[in-house]
Parts: sequence; C-alpha cells; structure tokens
Amino acid sequence: MYTEKASKDPAHFAQMWLVLAIAARDAAASGKDVPEEHAKFFLRARYFLRKIQMKHSVHGLKALILAQLYALTEENWDLLWHYKTMAVGWAYKLGLHRLQKQMKLGPLTTEMRKRVFWSLYVVDAFSSAIVGLPRLLDDQQIDTEFPADLDDDYVTEMGFLPTPPGNFSMMSAALANFRLAKIISRLLSQVYSPAKVSLATIRAIESELNDWRNGLPSYLRVDLPNCVPSSTTFHTHAPMLLLSYHFVRTLIHRPILASTLLKKDETIKATVSLAESSRAMISILSELHEKRVKTTTFLSTDFALWSSCISVCPPLYAC
Repeated sequence: MYTEKASKDPAHFAQMWLVLAIAARDAAASGKDVPEEHAKFFLRARYFLRKIQMKHSVHGLKALILAQLYALTEENWDLLWHYKTMAVGWAYKLGLHRLQKQMKLGPLTTEMRKRVFWSLYVVDAFSSAIVGLPRLLDDQQIDTEFPADLDDDYVTEMGFLPTPPGNFSMMSAALANFRLAKIISRLLSQVYSPAKVSLATIRAIESELNDWRNGLPSYLRVDLPNCVPSSTTFHTHAPMLLLSYHFVRTLIHRPILASTLLKKDETIKATVSLAESSRAMISILSELHEKRVKTTTFLSTDFALWSSCISVCPPLYAC
C-alpha cells in the first residue's frame, strides 16, 4: 500500500525502479518494439539501493531480491553475487532464518518476513545452480516456517480470514517453488561438491524430486503436449513448475554421464532421462512462446534453451 511514509522510504523507490527495469528488460527481450530503458531504470534503482545499504530492513531486503532478479535477466553474475551476499547477510541479521512464531509479531508482519526469506532462498538456490557457485544460505541454520497458503487479501494484522471454498491461492505456486528450492539445495550440497558421490544419493534426490512432482495439487500439474491449458481450473504458473522440474532433472543426471566408474546401463538410463527432460524443456518453451505466455521462473528463455541444448547433445552424439 502506498503511504506517505512509504513515499519517503528509499527502499520503496528502489523497488519501484527495479520492477520497471525488470519489466522493460522482459519487453525488450520479447522482441517488442520498445526502447531499451531498463538500464536507465536500473541506474536509478542503484541510487536508492546505495542509500539503504546500511539500513537493514525487510522492506529493503525485498529491493535486494529484485536487484538479483534483474541481474539474472541480464546474466550479470558479478552484480548478482554482489546483491546476493548483501541480501543473505541482511536476512541473517534480521533473524528471518529462525522460527518466526517465536518472534511474537503480528500475523501480517510474520507472513511477510517468511515470504521474503523463502523468496531469497529460492533465488539463492536457483542462481547457484545456474552460475555454478556455492549457495550462501546454510540449511543447518534455518528453521523458519513456510508461509501460509493464503493470498494477501486473507492475511491481516488481526489474523487470517476464511477463504472461499474451491478457490486456490496464488501463493500455492510459490510454496511449490520453495519446496523445489530445498531439493535443489540438497542436490548442490550433496552431488555438486568436492566429496565423492554415490549413485544411491543421486537416486534418493531423484526420488525426492518425483515425490515433489507427484505431490503437486491437480491445478499445479500440467504435462506435455498441452502444458499451457486455457482452462481456469489450472494455476497460471503451472507450466513454469513443469519447466523447473525438468531443469532440476537434468541437473540430477548430468553427473552420472561424467562418471567413469558406473556400469554402462546406468549411464544409458541417465542419458535417456537427460534427453527426455531437455526435449521437454524445449517443447515447453516453444509452447509458451506460441501462446505468448511470459516465463516467470528464474530461468531466462535464452539460458533454458542453452541448457537444454547442451544436455540433449550427448545422447544425439551417442546415436
């Protein structure tokens, strides 16, 4: 809500200019005949980001998360790392990684703190998977709860309001992303690490990913060939969850191809799985493009296509 207090807060202006920068960047990337104003918008945002860099607040942390999203769209990894380190430090300092029910804050404030933390967690996990650098958030230090599966209209400082029967919330897709990010975090720490990795560990993470997928409610589950249904019985972010699922599946199977110690049949299985998910990613992106649906994941279209093409090449070469 826009208030007089918010109008004087540098974090408010940073968020505003960052939203404009991200929107302008997406418009330019989609081929629309619009001037590329995103760089100018981001420069204005950076002015206000500098003003809040020593004023730790949840409101300012939201701006830092938006700055990371912009850096991801620009594929500017140095900028991403800069704002990521700041954001993680702020989250720890603000105590967002700890149980929020012990803070004894109002329901609205508590829910906002949880949403901001888990949004940062998702950015940390996905960006580390994309860039190939370690995550900054430590799972052993995190015991905060997931947010409630409620839209903004049903969360107040007085408590939660009853929701209409039969409706699904927009938060449900975010919660699914939060849970997927935890799987990515486990994958990065246990498989993409200097330590030796057993096939059993990889299989366990693959099983966890499949359980995540199978456990999604029906309105969040779509599949090829019609992964962008027009029916209102499906969540608008359901296709992006399918894209993220296949992206994580490729991450799981790539290390198997690199191993020289496994049996040939295990390598063949991994090759087939990798090819399946890579082709699925290309098909999903193609259908999203045909139906003019904007991707709203941390995977830019260019990166997702590059990643899927890299993954699909080994099985084609083997043929």
